[in-house]
Amino acid sequence: MPEVGGDPIGDPSAYRDVVVAFLTLCRAQGWRPLILAASPRCAALWRYQEPGFWAVPIGRDIVVDVTTFSLDGRSKRNLRQAVNRTHNAGITTAVIAESDVDPGLRAELMDVARVSKNSIDTTRGFSMMLDGTLTGRYPGTLLIVARDRAGVVQAFHRYVTAGGGSEVSLDLPWRRPGAPNGTDERLTVDMISWAKHHGGQRLSLAFAPFPGVFAEGRAGPATRVVRMLLHAMDGLIKLESLYRYLSKYDALGQRQEPRQEGPGLIVDGAAALVVQAADGAPVLAVAVDADHGAGVLRRNLSNPRLSERNTS
Repeated sequence: MPEVGGDPIGDPSAYRDVVVAFLTLCRAQGWRPLILAASPRCAALWRYQEPGFWAVPIGRDIVVDVTTFSLDGRSKRNLRQAVNRTHNAGITTAVIAESDVDPGLRAELMDVARVSKNSIDTTRGFSMMLDGTLTGRYPGTLLIVARDRAGVVQAFHRYVTAGGGSEVSLDLPWRRPGAPNGTDERLTVDMISWAKHHGGQRLSLAFAPFPGVFAEGRAGPATRVVRMLLHAMDGLIKLESLYRYLSKYDALGQRQEPRQEGPGLIVDGAAALVVQAADGAPVLAVAVDADHGAGVLRRNLSNPRLSERNTS
């Protein structure tokens, strides 16, 4: 089963050609594709071209509008209390470019990263985290560091920026097990404030899986069953805990991109789709430029001796 992750990259007017070309290839090979993380627009495009597809929402990117964010209001009461506890505990924060971290601070931060619950020494499989923590190899990478009254580092968050700093995205949070309660909330709130005063517009906190399952309000029997199961499993996968944490920022109703999956998939560069064939061989499918007619360029990347061919 070939898988496609994300939407095509390139001219949106060519998206249809890419989808048609890929589906043509799948039909010719007898594949049943899976589309992962399609935007609502592209999910509709896939379903229009292949009516047998069905879409299932799997989650949302939670993005805070830093230009309007504040701690005021009843909905922010829990967040305010968490932040105030850290002020009372003597926690202070500072933002620093990762590339400016000196050897002494790097050693302190590595100690925190190693004793953190999501230890930096833990071997991970597939993950959306950025690698090279504390190496300073990536431009625009920022750290916000929390220290206690004695000056000891208790936690830090790592952020990456884009768009000249207008877009800020959390990579990973690191915290000592005994850090004061509310330290993660304080770091997030202070980073939002820093971004607001340094040209930031949006700050992405995390991907929230299945937010509709945990949302308050009426729910059907199937949703209630899934909610009970995820609640029982929260000690292992923490989906409900993540939802409760993200809901403190009142961003679940702001600018979000629902991710959907169904029978089909995309990973791309310049109007190309990279997929995994049924036999494990990588395949490249490209929509031919409109001036040269629609078609498919197919190549087995693991065996360059295989021929390339176009199919109309």
